[in-house]
Amino acid sequence: MTDSKGNPGRQRSNRYNQTLLFLTMFIIVVGFGVIMPTFPYYAENMGATATDLGLLTGMYAGLQFVFAPIWGRVSDRWGRKPVMLLGLFGFTLTFAGFGLSTELWMLFVSRGISGFITSATLPAVMAYIADTTDHENRGNGMSLLGSAMGLGTIFGPVIGGFLGEFSASTPFFFSAFLALGVGIFAWVFLPESLSPEMRALSRTSTKHTNPFLDVFRLLGAPVGLLMILALLTSFGMAQMESTSALFYEDQIQATGSDLGIIFMVMGAVSFATQFLLVGRSIRHLGEQKTFIWSLAGVVVSFLMFSLIRSMTSALTAVVVMGFFSSFFRPALNTMLSNRTSAAEQGVTLGVINSYYSLGRMIGPVTGGIIFDHLGIHMPFYFAALITLVSLALAAIFFQRKSLTGLSEIPETAGE
Repeated sequence: MTDSKGNPGRQRSNRYNQTLLFLTMFIIVVGFGVIMPTFPYYAENMGATATDLGLLTGMYAGLQFVFAPIWGRVSDRWGRKPVMLLGLFGFTLTFAGFGLSTELWMLFVSRGISGFITSATLPAVMAYIADTTDHENRGNGMSLLGSAMGLGTIFGPVIGGFLGEFSASTPFFFSAFLALGVGIFAWVFLPESLSPEMRALSRTSTKHTNPFLDVFRLLGAPVGLLMILALLTSFGMAQMESTSALFYEDQIQATGSDLGIIFMVMGAVSFATQFLLVGRSIRHLGEQKTFIWSLAGVVVSFLMFSLIRSMTSALTAVVVMGFFSSFFRPALNTMLSNRTSAAEQGVTLGVINSYYSLGRMIGPVTGGIIFDHLGIHMPFYFAALITLVSLALAAIFFQRKSLTGLSEIPETAGE
């Protein structure tokens, strides 16, 4: 963690590096957004069902669950930049693999490779933010990451819907090109954020720990509650996200261009909210209150989705969801990062990404099965129930101050 208070030169340097990181994540998420409107149809043309789409998403998330803490530990020991670059260039490989796929099994293979390599990106990026912010500004840093991702989903789906008119594979090759470009950009311009001293300390202090077991070790630690909340909230959101394209197609006869507009609007709301409001909410209300009220709004949003009957009602629902869902993850990440030592930022943030990924692994499979067998509205009701359970757990534990073992770790000058 960086103690930049009273050091204007370091503050300027950190803001510059965070701007470069913002651009890096924005471009890679544009690449992701490009394939969002076309991927379900692309897979369906190869014979995929809603359950298959859930399995494609779930397999990717399952591999992230396993490997995110490992890459996080590697970033603690050897630096954020090399791990980040591995993930960025991994996107190039896997996007190209999607474009070259001609059968469903090839999509599964590409998705598996993607889950292994690209899981290096987010833990390293989040730890980079922790390295370059103090406790007071960490919520701003985490929301900056979210706003970059939200901004990317504004432009990506629109571009993807347009490119999909040329050929089914064009969006994937375009995304591969973007990923290659942003990887080169980060390699040239983005400096390392973790000092050699902190890397040496991490190698010494964690040399006897097994990174494969970190995901279970931290579950039993005081921060274990935060891991459970990450799992439940991600599970609820993933159920909806994995079946929403098919839901829109059935309910309002949405085309690829319509889906691009829907995703663009949600991305725009998410970007504006995270850029303008999330950091302020965390700073003034605190992480816990921000987390609680945002989940309450997400529950309402899920119920609104079940009422969609037109493009207007779909856009209304995504505006509400885009607003409320923008708060809870930065709040949770900030809560965790502020209670983690500098030497373990990478692995701990990698572990919480594992639990997010576990939710994204179970949620799409569950959502696909519910969609296929219980009805197209049921995934939204079930997601609302899961989110309500998360809200109740958080409210009870925060109210009872069961997080007394989660006191913030003081910042150390010079880290």
